[in-house]
Amino acid sequence: ARRRELFAVRQRKAALLARMEKEGLALEAQASALEERAKKLSELLDVLYGRNPGALEGTPIQRFRGILDWPAEGKVTAGFGPRLDPRYHTRVPHNGLDIATAPQADVRAVFPGKIVYAAPFQGYGNTVVVHHPGRVFTLYAGLTDLKKGTGDMVSLGDVVGLASSSLYFEIRVENRPDDPLSWLRGSP
Repeated sequence: ARRRELFAVRQRKAALLARMEKEGLALEAQASALEERAKKLSELLDVLYGRNPGALEGTPIQRFRGILDWPAEGKVTAGFGPRLDPRYHTRVPHNGLDIATAPQADVRAVFPGKIVYAAPFQGYGNTVVVHHPGRVFTLYAGLTDLKKGTGDMVSLGDVVGLASSSLYFEIRVENRPDDPLSWLRGSP
């Protein structure tokens, strides 16, 4: 009876170990996919930055750092900076904010500029990138509907799209990610 009990314990231990290894591999794959997604977005922004080397006319957005309105109402669910999975300690890049929104909430331009990209983007859904005076880009992703197109000029507060239940928002200065919280006023 003790041998059968010991054998059963060893089988459970082996099954648990196999499940943990499988979960670890799945998480590694997920982290790799997220890194690849972020890399592709960075490559797109590199291309857009290269296509728009000149400065736009107008007051640079940098003068309004810390007082820009939020792109949508909601709650920040993931902040700027790499994420660390608490269980497997895997680092995943995160160059913007995730904002939980009401479905179909208006997503507004935080500053006047020119839309340099408005289309679906792999892993992010419908995405809008706005080029602002001062060589700054803002990115709005996870939209269910686009309200503006590539080449359109936008004013402060213009609706660029409608949110799903979450909005990904990013700010890039000279094509380097910057923490959007340092640009936005208060809380959404």
